[in-house]
Amino acid sequence: MDAEDFRSVLIDRIGLKDSPLVDAFLAEHPRATIFHGIRWQRVLQDAYGHSCFYWIARRGGAVVGVFPVTIVRFPVLGTKAVAGAYQFYSGLPVAADEKIEEQLVRHAFKEARAIGVKYFEIRHHAPVEYLGALGFVALDSGLVTTEVSLVDLDETRVRPRHRRYLGLAERNGVSIVARDPMEGLLEFRRLYLIEGRALGSPRMGMRFFREQCRWLGDKCYVWTARTTESRCIGGLMTIEDGERAFARCGAYSIGDALRLQVGKALIWRAMQDAAARGCKSFDFGVSWVGDRGLIRFKEGWGGVTRPVFQYVHGALAGESGSGDLFTRYELVKRVWRRLPLPIVDRVGAQVFRWVC
Repeated sequence: MDAEDFRSVLIDRIGLKDSPLVDAFLAEHPRATIFHGIRWQRVLQDAYGHSCFYWIARRGGAVVGVFPVTIVRFPVLGTKAVAGAYQFYSGLPVAADEKIEEQLVRHAFKEARAIGVKYFEIRHHAPVEYLGALGFVALDSGLVTTEVSLVDLDETRVRPRHRRYLGLAERNGVSIVARDPMEGLLEFRRLYLIEGRALGSPRMGMRFFREQCRWLGDKCYVWTARTTESRCIGGLMTIEDGERAFARCGAYSIGDALRLQVGKALIWRAMQDAAARGCKSFDFGVSWVGDRGLIRFKEGWGGVTRPVFQYVHGALAGESGSGDLFTRYELVKRVWRRLPLPIVDRVGAQVFRWVC
């Protein structure tokens, strides 16, 4: 175990085993999410083989800070560290105060450099001044996230254009069904791959979602849209941490699903169910800042959009942010749209081992 004492604060790296002390600290911290938990790190480790360095700060035996960092290694491309991998809500440490946050980042960065990491990235949904003092450069990420309040959820808060279509699928015989997460994912997986291929966008491999179901258990929720003939025409998966619901994947933008506005029915059902379980917000995930249509769609539910702040330290610090991926590689996207689905599935999983 590594340890360093900062004026009575001891910083340790712990193994990825359930820790009641860590769980209790995260449960009480207002900024902690499911992505700060040990089990989310197990998802990343088992799905992609990444090393997850789980740093905690202690004072007098009590946990006063948590900072999970994912170490990503890939042949030729090298090694990088990402705090908040596979989500863009926040990768910042959660701690009793900002000074402990800064100590956690300083310590994790030093240890990452010691194992050969040349690039370290931290994401957050607001500016963080102390990261600049530590040598991190703020990139223009080109990304935004949209979050909807679920407190006193009511249809009247939904924009009329959305509200008009909430019942269209049901009026045409489509049922939105809550499913066992793994069974539901398998049911709409093909649609998920087809939609990704049509967009020229790789999809995360099925193993990633399987590990979420395995490690997060009753925090995973899946709904599918079925016709009267029991044919699946869409699906949606979320994960929850008691305070927030996060949309993780969906398929509802082609064929009958698009014609019947199945996406609106799935999202509304997911919001209602999350609100009933006590969640206070619904996070739509990341969008490219230039995709105004998608952003307007998310804001149509009463959502508030804010930029993703991307802080980097290392060889790529002068490069553009992650949003640049949405505007480049047009030739690659054209090729991707022509690939057979089995190749899309396998290669997409490898792409996301690095793009996280």
